[in-house]
Amino acid sequence: MPRAGAPCSGVRGVTGAGGRAGADGPVGGLLRCGARPCQPHDRGVAVAQNSNSEHDLSVLVCTWNNSRRLRLMLEALCQCEIPSGVRWEVVLVNNNCTDDTDTAAQEFAGRLPLVCVHEPEQGKSAALNTGMRHVRGRLVVHGDDDILPATGWIAAYWRAYCARPCGWYFGGPVASEFEGEPPHPELLALAPASVRGLSYGEEELELEAGRWFIGLNWAAPAEALRRAGEYSTQLGPNPASGGDRVGEETEMMMRLGSQGCRAWWVPEARVRHLIPASKSCLGHIAARMESAAAAEVLSRPESARGRTLVGVPLWAYGRALHLAARWAYSRLRGRRGYWAYLEWRRLKGAVTAHRERRVSGRSRAHG
Repeated sequence: MPRAGAPCSGVRGVTGAGGRAGADGPVGGLLRCGARPCQPHDRGVAVAQNSNSEHDLSVLVCTWNNSRRLRLMLEALCQCEIPSGVRWEVVLVNNNCTDDTDTAAQEFAGRLPLVCVHEPEQGKSAALNTGMRHVRGRLVVHGDDDILPATGWIAAYWRAYCARPCGWYFGGPVASEFEGEPPHPELLALAPASVRGLSYGEEELELEAGRWFIGLNWAAPAEALRRAGEYSTQLGPNPASGGDRVGEETEMMMRLGSQGCRAWWVPEARVRHLIPASKSCLGHIAARMESAAAAEVLSRPESARGRTLVGVPLWAYGRALHLAARWAYSRLRGRRGYWAYLEWRRLKGAVTAHRERRVSGRSRAHG
């Protein structure tokens, strides 16, 4: 099984030919890929959909001003084993970066079948939507610019897809690798999976309802993703708006589930997630949990039902009093009070989203 990082002739544009192992390569030790230099592509450029341009698998990575970790990610991707005969590509979406992201991509021009795309509209969801317009693989593997995939990452997803090509989407383990001091153990136990990591065990299995993969390590058939529609730009990180909203991938998985797709756990599709010191502190963890609660309300119409007072669900008032009492009790006992504080931030996120729904509903009514 050849590795992805065998030399090739260059980074290509969206209409170039991607890498292939097996029948078309390696030839003389080379893994074939296109020879065009990397060029910024306008988001409106369409990809020709014909038998000559179809791939088996696309790795989709969106990035924003994270070139140091992106280099590490691409280097790890070079070490991945590519199943014999699999035609694949790496679609890298530059989401309005102002650092040396393009230079980083060029450094891997001879080693990966890269498709470089520029998306000027800021926001992770906008970048994902642009990436989906350019992927040509039957299976789309979602990565991120701060992960280090294991050598068997691509092969594990390809095997899972070949065994279940219709009606399934897939996800794998995430192990957190802290670049600074790890969070306090009590805080880490309460942190979202994007910080603490994710594992559903060492055996393949179907996930129960209400369990999800992390957006930085999952895969789905391209056809199912396109049927589900675009990622919601109401959700997901967007530095232009000053917010760190989350939930865009989870909401997409919900839509796949509504189409009848089921979730399959692939324990061999492992990645390590690089966590900077700025994301292992209480402030970041609380902000992520607040954003996740808001995303849950915004992505579930039924969550907005029920009686309200000044736009706030009646149950939220009682919940706030309960959490305040729990936090005060914890502090009096000399404890840190992480649980009560984080639950209060979740409540705050849910209330904010309920109010947003109320305002947007009034706007539509008067529109």
